[in-house]
Amino acid sequence: MAAEQIVLSENILNYSHKDITKMIISFMKYVKQGDIKVENWGSLIRQEQIETGDYLNYSNFYLRENQLHLTEAFTKKAGKYVIGYHKESYTNTNKTYEKIKDYLEKEGYRICGDSFEEYLYLMDGISSNIEANYVTKIMMEVEEK
Repeated sequence: MAAEQIVLSENILNYSHKDITKMIISFMKYVKQGDIKVENWGSLIRQEQIETGDYLNYSNFYLRENQLHLTEAFTKKAGKYVIGYHKESYTNTNKTYEKIKDYLEKEGYRICGDSFEEYLYLMDGISSNIEANYVTKIMMEVEEK
């Protein structure tokens, strides 16, 4: 995967859901003021949280964007990434993280960076189950053991 410039929100690690909601609103207002063309958005989970199984404790929200004049950008490093897709509520991503970790162990790899989650929505015919149509793309930098 190539290096990529992203814009991070303020740190939200260990904040309450209420505070995180306020921070998301503030971050989106900031983005709107800067007229940034957003390609996608997601959440950053630090490697330490992944290693301890704390998969819902996000450290930042982020935006992939192509106009860097507005703010200092964070660089998502180039490297080898494992990518997994989780289809259902984000509150159950622990299942997918555990599968990824098992796969890496079997293949002789280890996690060596943070997890980047991006949120996708898939229309699935006439399904009324909205949660079932959400897909979380999980990307983690890895290296051989």
